[in-house]
Amino acid sequence: ATFSDGSTEIITPIYTLTPLSEGMTSVELTYTYEGVTKSVTTPINVNARSLVSLEIATLPTKTNYVLGESLDPAGLVVKATYNTGSPVSNYENYTLAPLTPFTSLGEQEISVTSLENPAIATSFVVNVMEAPIVASGIYTITPATTSYVDASNNMDLLVSNLTIAKSNDQLGDLSITAASGMKLNSGGPSGSGVDGRNTINFGPLKNEGATLSITLPEHTYVIAVKLVNPQIEAATGKVSINNYSEHSITFGVNIEHTPFSNNLYINTAAFNNRVWVDAVEISVGSSEAAALEYGTRFLAATNDQCSAGNVSLATWTNLEQIFDNADESVKSIIKNTAPSLDGNDLTHALVRYNIIANKYGYNDFLQTGLVMASNQKTTLLTSSNIFIFITILVVSILIGAHLLAQIRRWINK
Repeated sequence: ATFSDGSTEIITPIYTLTPLSEGMTSVELTYTYEGVTKSVTTPINVNARSLVSLEIATLPTKTNYVLGESLDPAGLVVKATYNTGSPVSNYENYTLAPLTPFTSLGEQEISVTSLENPAIATSFVVNVMEAPIVASGIYTITPATTSYVDASNNMDLLVSNLTIAKSNDQLGDLSITAASGMKLNSGGPSGSGVDGRNTINFGPLKNEGATLSITLPEHTYVIAVKLVNPQIEAATGKVSINNYSEHSITFGVNIEHTPFSNNLYINTAAFNNRVWVDAVEISVGSSEAAALEYGTRFLAATNDQCSAGNVSLATWTNLEQIFDNADESVKSIIKNTAPSLDGNDLTHALVRYNIIANKYGYNDFLQTGLVMASNQKTTLLTSSNIFIFITILVVSILIGAHLLAQIRRWINK
């Protein structure tokens, strides 16, 4: 600022900033000194902040696929650079393609396209291989010895202390990735009726549970898991499998569950009860076998209720939870299978799925759009619907005949 006596001084002007917008060319600054206000206009140039480029900062965790699998973007990190300002290190405003199941072998390019400016894109490559031949069979896990038979002289659960039998020599090796609070051959408390010899014990101490985590060979999925001959020290007990649901335990009654996953997670820790089982049986197969088994179990779960004409929301929710907890490879096969009455249990189940969801307005958790195949529409004519249709037809004929007779009498008068 220059004063009347010719002196100059660096000052801090008083000004109000208004939101800058593209095309602004100046801003006015004002300063007041001893009642005198002066202003000056300073030229500026405001450019719109625009996206310049995208780049892959971190590839997805999974970059190898087999035919029929779909892209899993988990772990993907995209960086965005703009013409001004700092880059966005974890940019999320984009779309990926293709998201449909892979149908070609070899390297497949995945495009990453900005939604704010579709002209800006980048890509990365995944590798698609032939689906391996996956053996089906059963793993049976039992203690390797019965030498320890009481709670004060038992063994920690270690792989070396287990026998893992395979019903099929072609099955790969499974791995126990975590075992917390597990014992082998642990005797039950006095008077409980529990015989802990040759058992796997979830929870060595009262009011403590345990967790057991198992990972199967790649591309192998749990079709069913069975806890054989469970014993509990209390009147009731519970166990959770793959964080899906709580299974109530009845003394001596096997517990069965269908995770459809490459991993198995058994947990009693949340329920503060001890459980003894003679064995853990794990039925396994390919993703295709797991998807087919889902169809079989869908039909079994809805058969009686469909016959009664009342599929409950609880049944539907249970089937939805089983699907949601399946691995993506299994989900992809289920969702991309066409409904048909001419196929297997899975195609039949998808026909029934569409009918039930349409009839009751239940959640379309498979995201099929509920468009029925041409060969399934006749199934809507259930026995009850046919009865109603015939009743209406007969009543209509009788009413028509009565009216016709009345008209004839009127004409003959």
